[in-house]
Amino acid sequence: MELAHAPTLAEQVVRYIARNYRGMISMEQLAHQMNYTPQYVSRKFKEQMGCSPLDYTIRLRIDLARNLLCDTEATLQEIAAYVGYPDTVYFNRMFKKQTGITPGEYRRQYQFVGSKDTMNWTDLSIVAPHPAMYHLNGNDIHYQLMLDGGNDMAMSKKNMLAMTLLCLTMVTSACGTSSEGTKGTSGAAKSDQLNAEAPANIEMRTIKTALGDVEVPAHPQRVAASAFLGTVLALDVQPVASDFLLMESPYLEGMLDGVTNVGDSLEALVDLKPDLIITNINKEETVDKYSLIAPTVAMPYNSFESIQEEMRYFGDLLDKKDVAEQWITDFESRTSKLHDEVQAVLDEGETVSIMQEYDGKVFLFGPKSGRGGRIMYEILGANPPATIPEHMLAESFYEFSLELLPEYTGDYLVLTTESTLEELQADPIWGNLPAIRDGKVFLWTESQSWFRDPIAVEGQIDNLANWILEAAKTK
Repeated sequence: MELAHAPTLAEQVVRYIARNYRGMISMEQLAHQMNYTPQYVSRKFKEQMGCSPLDYTIRLRIDLARNLLCDTEATLQEIAAYVGYPDTVYFNRMFKKQTGITPGEYRRQYQFVGSKDTMNWTDLSIVAPHPAMYHLNGNDIHYQLMLDGGNDMAMSKKNMLAMTLLCLTMVTSACGTSSEGTKGTSGAAKSDQLNAEAPANIEMRTIKTALGDVEVPAHPQRVAASAFLGTVLALDVQPVASDFLLMESPYLEGMLDGVTNVGDSLEALVDLKPDLIITNINKEETVDKYSLIAPTVAMPYNSFESIQEEMRYFGDLLDKKDVAEQWITDFESRTSKLHDEVQAVLDEGETVSIMQEYDGKVFLFGPKSGRGGRIMYEILGANPPATIPEHMLAESFYEFSLELLPEYTGDYLVLTTESTLEELQADPIWGNLPAIRDGKVFLWTESQSWFRDPIAVEGQIDNLANWILEAAKTK
């Protein structure tokens, strides 16, 4: 009898990703599951697959999202959550980065291209669950899958047959074990190794975070700014690591020498040996993984009531209190004049709305948000329409129905969009808004408006203040 083929390390990693891609996947998780070091898993995977496990995960998620956009009527929010991106805006950015177009544009171009199969086809987003199935693309050994679990989307009969056959083959192969499986270093051993390498004489202190008190270095030297990158830079701290989305900020151009893009790769963080990690993810399971590498401070982006509070918190954390206070003094001196000028031109009761138009959907932003929300409400003192519920303004962003657009749009509108003013004025919905019709709207793109850190705000505030001063002259 022919012996079962032992799955390669790459095949084992692919199976793990296939089962877990809807949650957070890190190199530490993979290494622990495979009983190897993160470096070894990454190197062997790249040798066999041509990309890192985390890049593979992103491609798998986006490939599955493309299938769902084409073959179902699921909403963008449903698809984003299904493939592992609970933040729809972040999903949109990742999808466009991978494909060159937005999810909405992709659906308009490719949805229902070709004939539908007659077996179990549905336009509903939720259909009956089925066993995990895999489809092998021979060109790049890329596995695509539909997992069981209650949110599975419909597939054609031909793909289902191919996936079932491959699934049976892989299940049979899984009876073997890797001959290398006992040679690696376990996740626990790696943790012990990291702790052993840490100097024992570092002065520590306690700081409050979203998840409680955390012991951090009193004088951190190697900061990984997975969040709040602009805030860290504003405090004259050059981090060793950050995330590529934050590093794309046009306001940080020329300021990122020595900063490594690590994304959510724990392997890359290990290599950089940070002594402090800053994240905006306040999930204990995520922070626990980061904490195996270095003390981790978790603070969501909407944690702070003002930009001054944000600077003071991180100034304290990074042993830069004096730098924070000087920045605040300079900033308040610069912006107080703009605040007074804006208040002088706004009539009593006039309001400003902050929105983003994206793929036929509308998002609302409040005083703790980017897109101009922090500047217009917190710094320049403008007021949102009273008709907007408080809970919507308290969120980082809030999607609402187009039917409510007239009710939620103020006398002035700051709008993130790819459309021109002429296109908006010609639109039957947007064109009926007084702010659009009368040109009292500030238009900018997401790459300009997404960032809300202190350095970005310094780069944005003059344009927004000058716009509203000019727009007010047309009364």
